[in-house]
Formats: sequence, C-alpha cells, structure tokens
Amino acid sequence: MIRRFGEFTNLYPWQWTPAEAEAWISDLRSRDRALALSTIRSYEITVRLFCEYLTDNRYGWMQVCADRFGSTPQLVFHEGNSVLHIG
Repeated sequence: MIRRFGEFTNLYPWQWTPAEAEAWISDLRSRDRALALSTIRSYEITVRLFCEYLTDNRYGWMQVCADRFGSTPQLVFHEGNSVLHIG
C-alpha cells in the first residue's frame, strides 16, 4: 500500500503532504468502480501508521531525513481529512 501511494504521488515519503493524500483518496473514490469505504479506510490507516512510524522520534527517521534531504516526513492523514470523518 505504501508503494502504491508513493507511485501515485511520484514523491518520496519525506515529501508527502496531506494534499497528496486527499488527491489519492479522491482518485480512488472517483473511479468507475469505486472501492468500498471500508477498503479506502484501511488504505488510509496503513499510510497513517507508516507515517506515524516515520515521525516517531524513537526511530530516528526524522533526523535522518532532515540531515540527508533537508525535509522531514509528516502525517498526511488526520481527523480532518480521513474518510471516517468525510464519510
């Protein structure tokens, strides 16, 4: 799922923003054969958990990304833009 999202954005994880996440979900919901809401929710959760891992200081990825790329990962799904709350 992380690879699919990365391919959709054509960006690295430290470059992802909520705008890309919202565009991805909109794309999934607007297809001729739209995915079930529960499936989209599971996609969001997967990406959110990955981003939580990247942004958790216990693992050091924030510092690695800042040092190597000058940018750090961020949470791209939150209460305001998740399918659960857009419904």
